[in-house]
Amino acid sequence: MRNEQDMAGLARYIVANPLRAGLVKKLGDYPLWDAIWV
Repeated sequence: MRNEQDMAGLARYIVANPLRAGLVKKLGDYPLWDAIWV
């Protein structure tokens, strides 16, 4: 990663994986969702 902006984008990508995988309909539905900083 080159800077904090890259890190934030990567974090959003990782957190959205359950949504892209079809495990949930909304990010907040994922039971391990607690990254309020993303």
